[in-house]
Amino acid sequence: MNGDGGWGDGGSGRRPGGAFSALTRSWAAGALVHLGAGFLMSRSLLELLGTEARLEAFGWRMALLHIPALTVTLLTVLAAARMLPDEHRESRALYLLATLAVPLAGLAYGFAVPWEAVGIEGSLMPVASLATGAAAGVAVDRLLEERATRPPPPPRYSYNWRDSGATTTEYLGAVILAVALIGALVVAGRR
Repeated sequence: MNGDGGWGDGGSGRRPGGAFSALTRSWAAGALVHLGAGFLMSRSLLELLGTEARLEAFGWRMALLHIPALTVTLLTVLAAARMLPDEHRESRALYLLATLAVPLAGLAYGFAVPWEAVGIEGSLMPVASLATGAAAGVAVDRLLEERATRPPPPPRYSYNWRDSGATTTEYLGAVILAVALIGALVVAGRR
C-alpha cells in the first residue's frame, strides 16, 4: 500500500504488472500475425503449387516451405516488436522475450508434430529460417524506430532551370537592361 491508503506504484510512473501486460499484448499481436500469415502462406503457396514431385526437389522446398517460414517469422517478430511500448523497449530481456516467444513456440510446435520432411533438412532449415527471419524482423524494427526518432530533413526545393544558379538580382538586371534597350530602340526609331 502506498501512503494514501491505496495500492499504487509509489510514484515511479509504472504500474505493477505493466511489463507482463506489455508482453501479453506483444505475444497476442505476434500470435495473430503468425497464425494469419502462416495460414495464408500455406493456402496460397503450398496447396496451390506443392506437388509431390516439386517437394522432392530442394529448390522447390526452399521456395514453398523455408522462405515462407522465414517471411512469417519476420512478420511475427516485427508485429510483436512494434506492439511493445517504448518504456519496455530499453530492456533487452523484455524486448527479446516479447519478440521471440511466439516464433520459438511455433518452432517447438513444429518439432513436436511429426511431418514429412525429417532428417538434417527437417531439423536445421526451420531453425535457420527462424534465426534469419528473427534477425531481419529485429533489424527492420530498429530501422523503423530510428526513422521515427530522426528529425525530418529540411525541405529541399528542386532547382532545374538550367541557368547555372543565376540569382534574382541577375534576372532583375537582365530585365532592366532589356527594357532599357527596347526603350532606347523605340526612342531612336522615332527620330
